[in-house]
Amino acid sequence: MGRWHAAAAAHAGHRIVAIVDADVRAAARLARLYNAAIFASVDLVPPTLVSVAHISTPPETHADLIRAALDRGWHVISEKPLAMTADETTALYDFAHQRALRLMPVHQMPFQDGARHALESLSAVGQLIRIDARFYSAGAASRGDADTIAANILAHPLSLIYPMLTAVRTVPRDPAALKSASELDKHASLFWHVLRPLSGDLHALTMREGIAITIHISMSARPTRAALEVVGSRGIIVLDLYHGYSVRLPGAVSRWHKIAAPFDHTSRISTSAWVNLARRAAQGEWAFPGLRRLIAAFYDALRAGGDLPITRAETEWIAIQRDAILHSSTL
Repeated sequence: MGRWHAAAAAHAGHRIVAIVDADVRAAARLARLYNAAIFASVDLVPPTLVSVAHISTPPETHADLIRAALDRGWHVISEKPLAMTADETTALYDFAHQRALRLMPVHQMPFQDGARHALESLSAVGQLIRIDARFYSAGAASRGDADTIAANILAHPLSLIYPMLTAVRTVPRDPAALKSASELDKHASLFWHVLRPLSGDLHALTMREGIAITIHISMSARPTRAALEVVGSRGIIVLDLYHGYSVRLPGAVSRWHKIAAPFDHTSRISTSAWVNLARRAAQGEWAFPGLRRLIAAFYDALRAGGDLPITRAETEWIAIQRDAILHSSTL
């Protein structure tokens, strides 16, 4: 991920001054692209050389490296999760606040064109009934422990669910279940039902604002996919998160619509996919759609002193739900 972070920061007009990697040869390969200095560890980097640190190491190393970077006076943007628990995440934010520094995780999927369009289209699909996320990954084949990789993927769907719950106001079937979306910021853990049928498989279900929310993560299911489906009373929004586009499927009901649906849906998806591919090719955005936009917004916020594109409240909510899912008793 380091090279994608560097490319995104450079694309936003910023200078890459140092590459830190215990594998000095790997650091050298990337450093040559930016005429950057090479260091084997963070503590060897002169504090005044750097103003922002990008952390793109394995998740279990994030917390220590974030603290080390903050301690040297650098703002930090880190791959997700910031830490392995919600308590550690809060402690890191407190550590950054004490030093008047900014800290933010990378959740690029909500910054994809498709996710932004989906948020803008929520009202068009009527009352929300279900949000269903499906992430089928082949990562465990090359990177080891399947359950650990599944746990690391979990932040992705949660980062998409948060803005959707924050944006929508629904009328649930049970009026007593209606709560203000602002309560998302109160850090309450949702009650998750969890199934783990196989190693590397995690299936979680909850209810919020009268909306059924399901997350399916599997290292075994094929073909690989990263998708989210938002089901409403007047239609469905389908997000392809590998490619960064979304499609709204209308909810008209008639015999004609039943006959035409496969052709209409295929046409909409195909058109959106080709338009999205052409746009990304023109922009040279070959991987991780949304990352460029997020990193540019992070630097803009640093420059202007405004709110970061991903807030502390959002990050802590995601961390709390991740903890709740991972520590839930399985059914």
